[in-house]
Amino acid sequence: MTLLHPSLPVLLSLSLLAGSVHAQAPAPALPPQIQAEHAAALAAYERGDDATALLGFRRAYAALLDPIAERAERDLLLGALRSTWARLHAKTGDIVHLCAWRSALKLHLETLMQALGSAAVAEDTAGLYELLDEANATLARAAPASCDPPASSEPSKPQVLSDASPPTSITTPQLPPEPLHPLQPIRSPRRVLAGQLLVGLGACSLLGTGAALMVLGDRYRRIIDLDASLPDGAAASPSEADRVRTLEGQGEGARIAAIVTGVAGVGMLATGITLWITGRRAAPAGLTVVPVAAPGLWGLTLRRRF
Repeated sequence: MTLLHPSLPVLLSLSLLAGSVHAQAPAPALPPQIQAEHAAALAAYERGDDATALLGFRRAYAALLDPIAERAERDLLLGALRSTWARLHAKTGDIVHLCAWRSALKLHLETLMQALGSAAVAEDTAGLYELLDEANATLARAAPASCDPPASSEPSKPQVLSDASPPTSITTPQLPPEPLHPLQPIRSPRRVLAGQLLVGLGACSLLGTGAALMVLGDRYRRIIDLDASLPDGAAASPSEADRVRTLEGQGEGARIAAIVTGVAGVGMLATGITLWITGRRAAPAGLTVVPVAAPGLWGLTLRRRF
């Protein structure tokens, strides 16, 4: 089974194998917009403006997206491109025009075969492989291996036949890396808030320590006053003895409360200040500030990893 358009053998012989655009007749009907592009490119070709003609033919070809339904139109424009590249090569002697023609032909053939799939038969590519062999032979005589890209392990990317100029190597300048600073600003609103809260609790706890110390001093002062009020050598009455024991118990409770609230207040105050400071400004990398609080001992320690 073949999917060739009935007029394709004629189109292939006239559009692809012809040496000039003037021989491409009869031409298939093109869509209106593409027809206008093709007519402008043909007029540029006839007046010798090959660069403009090439641009117009490539734009018209790229607008034809269906390799089967629009095959006759694509063959027509491929023939126009071949004629334009051939004349540019004849004028300039630049091998890049022959390379562009071979690349366009290979892409045209590969796109067609992919669209046909398993239904493809030999007649579907009649003339295209002969043209490719001819292009390879022409390039081999002109400048062997001049179109071959450098060897690379990366898979080749699909080419697009459009109005863009031949690809050139573009080197993107590398931006210098940003310098690494030993101090990076670390700002944490939550850390600052936690530090402020601990500072407030620590201050309240230390106020409790002060109040406990005042109670302790008051109770011992009352014991001393009670003892001074007794006559010399007189024994305390049972009620006075109970009063002394009560004052001593209250004083001992105040002493314990002063120690507990003092240690807790110092610990919370030290930790809160540390969190507050580290949350507002940077700390040296690897440097850790750790509060230390224990009965009779409190302060800050600095720890650094090397």
